[in-house]
Amino acid sequence: QFTDINLAESKFQCVNLNDVAFGCVNMQNARFENPCMRHAKFENCDLSYAQIKDCDMEGMTIDGVDVTEMLRFYRKYFPDEKTMMENCV
Repeated sequence: QFTDINLAESKFQCVNLNDVAFGCVNMQNARFENPCMRHAKFENCDLSYAQIKDCDMEGMTIDGVDVTEMLRFYRKYFPDEKTMMENCV
């Protein structure tokens, strides 16, 4: 368990974070590459400007919404950014 520590700018590569708990931790600009984060829970987090890329998100939810289904819908109706912008006007 990690509490009240500064891990800003840290880089985590190929780590197993199963059953690890972080509380009141600064991870601003931290980078996770190839970690195992199955069944991870993020509660009361500031995820402003966070980026998720090339990740397996099967079963992942955000506020109860299935992310995989949400992305399927998004990609079906907005296959590119131009299409999305045209539909928002």
